[in-house]
Amino acid sequence: MTDQPKHFKLCIVIPTIVGREAQFAYIFNKLGNQVRDLNLTEEIDCVVIKDNKELSIGMKRDKAYKMSRALFTVMIDDDDDVPDDYIQTVYNAICDNPDVDCIGYLERCIMDGAVRYSKISNKCTEWKTLADRYERTPFFKVPIKTALCQQTGVADMRFGEDHDFAIRIKPLLITEYFIDKVMYYYTADTLTPEEHNRRYGITS
Repeated sequence: MTDQPKHFKLCIVIPTIVGREAQFAYIFNKLGNQVRDLNLTEEIDCVVIKDNKELSIGMKRDKAYKMSRALFTVMIDDDDDVPDDYIQTVYNAICDNPDVDCIGYLERCIMDGAVRYSKISNKCTEWKTLADRYERTPFFKVPIKTALCQQTGVADMRFGEDHDFAIRIKPLLITEYFIDKVMYYYTADTLTPEEHNRRYGITS
């Protein structure tokens, strides 16, 4: 959205790979349109990390955090989605609560066709699967203070880097503003690490 060196309020990172151009274009354009419609191009930056599977997803996320020049950073995967008011809602939360360590919210998950919801919040003590919902401590999918993400770093992992990061950054997160509505849409099949690697052509 802009290459000018400055300090933004929010950096949105979209990791992607060669061959997923259509999925990437959908979410990139959706977010970009929201930013432009609200005249927030000077407040919200976008970082795209694209490769041809040379890097692990953990290395890509770590690189993105290091590149961020914003107060908060959030990552949105190229095959996920967000509501039409994502930018407005998150931007307002940051402007009203610039001193918190993270912004939590709800996520709608469709796993193997079944719909469940996740609460991604610092109020959660650990990652849990309950009878009616998931509980997740904060990780890439919610805005977190960039300085804390850079301090924690992301491990060089091709699978499970999200939970690893969540565990390690948890002790640094003291304050939170929680948006009590669904702000992230996730759809996936349940895959073992081996199935994940086969699907995405990962051989190492």
